[in-house]
Amino acid sequence: MSDEQFLEQGRPNAGKLGTYHRMTGRSLFISTSFGFFIWGIVADLGPSSLSWPFLANISLKLELLLLICAPLGTLFGNVFIGVLADHIGRKRTFIITMMSYAAGILVVSISINYFLFIAGLFVAGFGVGGEEAPSLSLIAEDTPVKERSRNLTLAPNFNNAGSAFTAALLMISPFIGIFEDRIFLLISAFAVILYLVYARFRMPESFRWLNLKGRREEAKIISTDLGVEGPEIRIMEPNKKFSFAILVAMGVSQYLTFGLMAFIIEPLEFGYANYLPISLVALIGATIAGFIAVPLIARGRKNYTLFAYGGGFLTMLSILLFSGKLENFLIFMPLLFVNMFFSEFAWVSRTNLEPELFATQHRSTMIGLIRVFPMAAYIISIFLTGGFGLEYTLAYNLGLWGVGLVAAIIWFARGTETRDISTDLITERTSKGDHLE
Repeated sequence: MSDEQFLEQGRPNAGKLGTYHRMTGRSLFISTSFGFFIWGIVADLGPSSLSWPFLANISLKLELLLLICAPLGTLFGNVFIGVLADHIGRKRTFIITMMSYAAGILVVSISINYFLFIAGLFVAGFGVGGEEAPSLSLIAEDTPVKERSRNLTLAPNFNNAGSAFTAALLMISPFIGIFEDRIFLLISAFAVILYLVYARFRMPESFRWLNLKGRREEAKIISTDLGVEGPEIRIMEPNKKFSFAILVAMGVSQYLTFGLMAFIIEPLEFGYANYLPISLVALIGATIAGFIAVPLIARGRKNYTLFAYGGGFLTMLSILLFSGKLENFLIFMPLLFVNMFFSEFAWVSRTNLEPELFATQHRSTMIGLIRVFPMAAYIISIFLTGGFGLEYTLAYNLGLWGVGLVAAIIWFARGTETRDISTDLITERTSKGDHLE
């Protein structure tokens, strides 16, 4: 039996390509979205947990160590799994990532020991970080060109939804008890993970990656099932060094400004009692912005990116100018809400450009490597800003937005517009015959 016959026999609704197209496309989108949702839960667990009784009276040094554990795990996961996904495929790496964050969340949920708790955060961070590069690659490669920006925007937006869910859940801890709250968090996370296991068995591998590996019969069947057929507009892969440098600058700007404003400034400057409501406002703003970004970025990446970083710089400047009045939450909350809008817009620019600017054979690796820089800078900045005051921290954030704005201006002037362009980029190692026609 040929590979094509085997795949055809194993597909539900074989022969009904429209039905199967919807099923496989839905499995791909839902599974990647829920993976980002779990990442959001893990991202907020560190700062949110500092109000828990066994962590409430730890030293500032131990607080900062706790805050960097999940980001540190995320950094290692991005690099290791990012490289691995280019060698063994996008789909297979999810076995490692799901096992990692399932184990990490279990430890975090039941632990009453500080060092066991931060070990759980690291392992969970490794798992969710490991999903970023293969997930973005898979969405970009298996989604029709006209739907790509929508899916690359909405799926990662579930990260904000996951963090908002965690913040909202932990806000009710005083009413139901910390233990009950943690058990409910564990049950909720594992319900999502169990569905992820089911969805990922059903979702397809990247047909572009399969094609690159010479498995053209499988690739053809999957591309047909996904509705990705016909000729596409192909271009030479943009200069990798230039793209890498610009995306690193944008990444450092966006990742640090979002993380510091949504997760770090609040507990250090406003106290843990105010952290959860402030964080929830920030995360709701970011979540709403993700949906608004869909039609905006679909009109073109270059204009959108300039708008996102320009708006972020101006809203951060407004927050800095009102720094003496931010204790009044009627002033701080609206400013933070709007700033989070633009931070999410900038995040959307990254989740679209990173997979669109690199060829299939090294796409996941490059995404993972790009993210080393913002994540390492974020970890350093947590320690650095821990000794700042509020005004200096806000000025630091404004400087970071300035870095992103400069990168966006350079990209606007010299970058490649990727709207409606195939992710099947031409490189020295590929020819025009090695693609879908």
